[in-house]
Amino acid sequence: MSARPPPSVKRGEGDHGGPCRRPVAQTTWNIGCAAKFAWPIADHGLGRRLHRVSVPTLIVWGRDDALVPAAYAEDFGGRIAGSRVELIDDCGHVVQADQPERALSAITKFLAG
Repeated sequence: MSARPPPSVKRGEGDHGGPCRRPVAQTTWNIGCAAKFAWPIADHGLGRRLHRVSVPTLIVWGRDDALVPAAYAEDFGGRIAGSRVELIDDCGHVVQADQPERALSAITKFLAG
C-alpha cells in the first residue's frame, strides 16, 4: 500500500483540512492504512490478561465486521469467564450505527439479567 492518498483526495483535505471531495475514497484509504498497521490485532499481552476480567461481560460484535472479524469476539469471549458474546447479523464494525435497535436490545437484555 502506498503512503500517498488516492489521487481523488487533495493533500490537506479530509480529516484535518476541510471537506474531502470524495469522502468514500478518503475513508477507504484511511481504513487501508489502519489495517496495514493493526492487522492482525496486536496482542500486546491481551490474551494473557483477559482471564482477569471478573465482572459480567457482554461482547457485542457485528457478524459482518470487515475491520476486525467476528472470530475475535468468540476468542475474547472464550477467555473471559462467564462472558456472553452477541453477534449481530447484517452488521459491520460500528454496531451502534449499523444496527442500533439490535445493539440496544442485546445490551438491555444483558443488563436486565
